[in-house]
Amino acid sequence: MEDNFLSQLVSEPTRGCSSLDLLFTDREELVGGVVVRDCLVHFSHAMIELLTLGKVKWGVSKTTTMDFQKADFVLFRTFVERIAWEKVLKGKEVQEHWTSLRRKS
Repeated sequence: MEDNFLSQLVSEPTRGCSSLDLLFTDREELVGGVVVRDCLVHFSHAMIELLTLGKVKWGVSKTTTMDFQKADFVLFRTFVERIAWEKVLKGKEVQEHWTSLRRKS
């Protein structure tokens, strides 16, 4: 992980003698107070407690996104089912499939 500039912040075992729970960060100054606590009643893994440090920045996103809650999935399914996929994609490699689908959208 160090080759990718990541630091492992859990240094104690979290299940018996094994360290099964990992916590990586690329900026150690943003995480503090990492403590391995006792297990919950019916679980064999230890709890990990930590603090996230730094300021929270709230802002308005300028990225346009679709509102899928307003989508008509029944109509969408109807359109998708009308396509003869075996015929459309026959003999093409994965990249060709993706390219042809993107071109039509």
